[in-house]
Amino acid sequence: CCLSVDGEGRKIGRLRRVWTDEETGRIHVRVHEYFDPDSTMLENCGRFGEGELFSSHTERSIGADQIVSKCYVISYSQYCRFRAAEKRRTDGHDVVPLAPPFSVPGLQVSQDLDRSVPLFTQHSLVFFCRYSYDLRTGRLKLRTENHAHPYWSTTVPTYSG
Repeated sequence: CCLSVDGEGRKIGRLRRVWTDEETGRIHVRVHEYFDPDSTMLENCGRFGEGELFSSHTERSIGADQIVSKCYVISYSQYCRFRAAEKRRTDGHDVVPLAPPFSVPGLQVSQDLDRSVPLFTQHSLVFFCRYSYDLRTGRLKLRTENHAHPYWSTTVPTYSG
C-alpha cells in the first residue's frame, strides 16, 4: 500500500498497476482506495479504532510523485499483534523474530511468522481494515479476515503424489 498526498490531504491506496505516459514520460499508478472513517458520510461516534480504514471498490489514478511513503493495511488481528509487539518493544522487552514453522519451495514466509509488517515500522504507517465501505449507499459491510483482502494471505500450494 502507499500513502499519497494531494490537495485533499492524506490518501491511502493499494497499488494495482504502474505505467508510464508515453507522451510526458511521467509515471502513474492506479490504486484501490481506502477511506478514513472521518472522510465518509458515517458519524464516527468513537466506534472506529485508531488507524482503522475502510476498503472500497473505488480506484483512482495518481502520479507516482504524489506517493510519499509505503504503508501497511492489514487485518485487525494482525494489527493487534503488531501493536502488542510494539508495546513490548517500547516497554524494554526484546521482540525476537521467530523462524518460520515450515518451508515450502517458492513460498516466501516472513521472518515474523504471520506478521506482514516489519518489526520496527512506524506506527503511523500501519492501518487495519475490518469493513468495506459502499460509497453510493454510505453503508459498511463487515468483512471476515478470510475474505477481506485476498492479498493478505498466501495460499500454500498442495502437492499430490
